[in-house]
Amino acid sequence: MAETTGAAGAGTATVLEARGVTMRFGGLTAVDGVDLSVAEREIVGLIGPNGAGKTTFFNCLTGLYVPTGGEVRYQGAVLPSKPHKVTQAGIARTFQNIRLFANMTVLENVMVGRHCRTREGLWSAIGRGPRYRAAERDARDNARELLDFLGIGKHAGSLARNLPYGDQRKLEIARAMASDPGLILLDEPTAGMNPQETRATQETVFKIRERGLAVVVIEHDMRFIFARVNESRIGRAWVAIREDETAAGAMGINGFRLKLLAFGLGAGLAGFAGAINAHLINTVTPDQYLFAATSPPNSAFLLAAVVLGGMGTITGPLLGATLLYLVPVKLAFFNNKQLLLFGLALILMMRFRPEGLVPSRRRQLEFHEEEIAEAEAHEVVAADAQEAGAAA
Repeated sequence: MAETTGAAGAGTATVLEARGVTMRFGGLTAVDGVDLSVAEREIVGLIGPNGAGKTTFFNCLTGLYVPTGGEVRYQGAVLPSKPHKVTQAGIARTFQNIRLFANMTVLENVMVGRHCRTREGLWSAIGRGPRYRAAERDARDNARELLDFLGIGKHAGSLARNLPYGDQRKLEIARAMASDPGLILLDEPTAGMNPQETRATQETVFKIRERGLAVVVIEHDMRFIFARVNESRIGRAWVAIREDETAAGAMGINGFRLKLLAFGLGAGLAGFAGAINAHLINTVTPDQYLFAATSPPNSAFLLAAVVLGGMGTITGPLLGATLLYLVPVKLAFFNNKQLLLFGLALILMMRFRPEGLVPSRRRQLEFHEEEIAEAEAHEVVAADAQEAGAAA
């Protein structure tokens, strides 16, 4: 198993204590009786060759694996064996292979990390009351502060997948710090970095320690270890689970509970919509919902309505459905050719406007990030020129 090395400047109180941690997979012992103690504001390096069990040990500490033997205590209490509960207790982590939510913006990724420190639920997100708006504002401000702290604030509106590699590593650290941990576990934070990026990461670890956190670092680069040994809450959580459930769990998100909530909400809305439809047409049969049913709503109609209107908003599919209902009325030619109409709508939208007529901000970024960034840059230049003219 790996060895550990601590840094000076640590506090006296013990934050993390692991005793006799063992992890077996069948006949293979990946981690064998490891002891580890981390004090407040201490930087501990976990070193060892590939296959030594370092990441497996991290997974035992963070609840991804339930150790075969031994125990792990954080601030004196035995840690639960669920990743989201470990994060709630005060331990955050990054991953050896970067696990960002690629199709969410940089800011949204960090706001997901704040999930376990906010309490607004589904009804709050629907009602958008003062408490909800205050919580969203606090989460956004916290996320922006962490992005600025790590030097990537200028990328807040960009999709995470478009960041340079080194900035993706920083974003993962910012996301972990958003949960207000007392201890952060960094799994090979300099992997794949050039010397300049490695030195910047070394400085970042010290800056994290200065904020009062203890840090455990897995690293192969001995120079790093020894020279520098530190939209709505529910909606973001659902997107995070869709993107990467393991990473979402490490951010304090209870995947089982939220998937159950999504299933229940979807079933409830479907039942409500079905009741309204049955009331309007006075009868309901399975044949009405076949893909090639003779009259809407059928599967082809619903698919075309969502693609035409745009995903990620309520307004988009409603607009798409309205247009698809009205066009056959105005154009008699299409009265008996609805599947042809829906097919043409799908083809034209996928070719010329794949994000839909009224897409969400995230959907727009997926297709037009460069154009949006250029337009925002022009707005900034125009504003600066206007201010300069006013000052003159």
